[in-house]
Amino acid sequence: MAKGQSAIYEYIIFFAIGISLFISLGSIYLSQYTNLNKDISMSNARLMNSFLSANAVSIISQCRDCQTVTYTINVQKPGSTFIGFANDFGFNVVNPFIPLNYLSFAHNFASDTFFNGDSTLGKTITLTYNKDKNNLEIK
Repeated sequence: MAKGQSAIYEYIIFFAIGISLFISLGSIYLSQYTNLNKDISMSNARLMNSFLSANAVSIISQCRDCQTVTYTINVQKPGSTFIGFANDFGFNVVNPFIPLNYLSFAHNFASDTFFNGDSTLGKTITLTYNKDKNNLEIK
């Protein structure tokens, strides 16, 4: 090997070591960011779901002698966009940007209580309970 080539090989090896360290540290930070983002989004979805369920319990318990109750909630925009669905079981909070889906059974309401509707959480939400139909709707 010639005298001038050993310095070139040394620089190539140092460059390869530097690139591999950069890529490995970048992937570690990306992994941590993804895990933290999922954890925070799941906690936020759980909180939004509990918030909707608690308000639903409040509405249904208030409606003893009435036919319908409408309750409007002004929710501050959460960290990311959540879509709240009401289905046969309770409330389902979905984040379309992260594969996140959190379903609650709405504090074990009677099986004859029907839930329907959907709303983007982060704006004004209207919960309407119809006692005759035993139907809770989210708009």
